[in-house]
Amino acid sequence: MMETEGLSGRHFARTRQQGFALMLAMVVTVLILALGLALLEASKIDQVRSERDLEAVQSVSAAELGLARARAMALSQKIAWAGMTYNGTYLNFDYTNDTAYNGHQICPIPFSAGGAATPVGGASTATYRVVVEDLTGSLISSGTYRIHSYGTSGPFTRHVYVDAQTLTFGSFLWFSDNENGVYFTTGDYLDGWLYTNDQININGNPVFQQRVHSGASSVNYRNGGPPNDNPQFNNGLVLNAPDIQMTTVFSGGQLNAIRTQSKATGGIWLASNGGNPYRVTFSSGGTFKIEKSDSKGKWTTVINSQTISSTNGAFYIEEDVQVKGVLNGKVTLATPTGKDITITDNLYYAYPASIATVFQAGFNPNNTLFDDKLALVAGGDIIIDKTWDNTWTDFYLTAVCVAPNGSIKNASYTSTPSKNLHLWGGFTQGTRGAVGQIGGSGFLKDYHYDTRFLTSPPPFLPQIGYEFQSWSLDP
Repeated sequence: MMETEGLSGRHFARTRQQGFALMLAMVVTVLILALGLALLEASKIDQVRSERDLEAVQSVSAAELGLARARAMALSQKIAWAGMTYNGTYLNFDYTNDTAYNGHQICPIPFSAGGAATPVGGASTATYRVVVEDLTGSLISSGTYRIHSYGTSGPFTRHVYVDAQTLTFGSFLWFSDNENGVYFTTGDYLDGWLYTNDQININGNPVFQQRVHSGASSVNYRNGGPPNDNPQFNNGLVLNAPDIQMTTVFSGGQLNAIRTQSKATGGIWLASNGGNPYRVTFSSGGTFKIEKSDSKGKWTTVINSQTISSTNGAFYIEEDVQVKGVLNGKVTLATPTGKDITITDNLYYAYPASIATVFQAGFNPNNTLFDDKLALVAGGDIIIDKTWDNTWTDFYLTAVCVAPNGSIKNASYTSTPSKNLHLWGGFTQGTRGAVGQIGGSGFLKDYHYDTRFLTSPPPFLPQIGYEFQSWSLDP
């Protein structure tokens, strides 16, 4: 009996040990399974996070792609956004109640039919859509626009935007392709953006108040440079600036666009006159008179005392034109390729009553009364040719003058005593012409940029492209 009981006790102990081992194995197995499931779940979470991170990046990339397409569209068409087309259809701007656009006019760019979001393409499922916002209300002529691009990927939508300023020939105080060896000299004062594809020539101490860009790698100093030549570049000098091809940005098509407007309702278009010139005289009361000459120099009135307000502002004359007077209104006067515009006397705005006030310190060009605007766009040269009669005086000109195929020059730059040419506007010319001479004849330059023209130039002034700011990402 005692032996049997001992064996049973040992068997029971072994059975208990085996049960405990089994339970321990099961617990370990459960723990391993739980750990595996946890690792699997963590892996899934990491995968989701990775996918979300990728989608977040893709949403920004898609928005950037939308900006790039809009930028390429602007640079290729070189006109105001309101005049652009996509697939042959003009863009349509309209007001919106969306507070994101501050009550401005906007236009969705229809890169996809019906304005739908546009797929990025490839393996990506991201999309983008682009909206152009007009910031200044100058849709037809020029202006500042904000290009909004919204990229979407998965649950993420990111918004990037860039401001684009249209550049016209009214965007510069001075723009030239070839400086023609002509110097800026002591006594010259230029207050506005100067841009030349050529080398700048300096004699003495001219003053440049605003930014200066030159396509050359150096400045040509007549007297060897400082201290004999000591120009003031008060807002910096940029050398090796990109070349702006004059023949690219200005073409017969741009002249034809002005001609088209001159033949539209309210435009002023005058046909060829056997090679004989026309003469345009502006009056401070807001009227203008146009005459034509015959081969013997006899003048006949074509238009007498018509109001500028009755026109659309586009004047296109198929011959050489002489112009002078006091302008009360907004006009762009143009001639075809090879035809000149000659300024025969002072040509300035009706307000203020004394033109000298415009060039005095403290003058406010944003005064609402100062609302006249003039552009002269010549297919040939623009020439100042006043009959002086031995009464030499300063000369006043308020206009943006554009002669991309020619020069802007003073016909008597070698003979008249040195006086000042007061310009309020800008000069654009293919080959620089002379207005004065270093010896003391002709004009010294008192040139001031009309800042209004950056966002609101004269009517139908040709555009040359866009200047883009750095893009921004909404938080």
